[in-house]
Amino acid sequence: YEAAPLPALENQPLNLAVQGSAAGSVPLDWSALPETVLLEKGGAAALRTELTLPEALEAPVQKGQAVGSVTVYAGENLLDTYNIYAAADAPKLTFPDAFGLLWQSLCGLG
Repeated sequence: YEAAPLPALENQPLNLAVQGSAAGSVPLDWSALPETVLLEKGGAAALRTELTLPEALEAPVQKGQAVGSVTVYAGENLLDTYNIYAAADAPKLTFPDAFGLLWQSLCGLG
């Protein structure tokens, strides 16, 4: 057996858009992904990953909430699936919040 490095993901965004929140987006926590996986010797060439992540999330989003996943395969064999988490809260935008943002925009404070 050998510890093979996990292949780099082609698109690994740092943030994900959140609709219906003043935050606009949340940072993503990729720390659940391992740097290496244990494979039979010589199996690293067949190692691949698939990213499942929505275009945007709907508010509210809580820190630590699973928002996507990375699935790891060795050839056609599923090895494991790792969650991607929201690294911050994105509360739902309320009317007072929206009014406050509008006011700041009109007064040139935002």
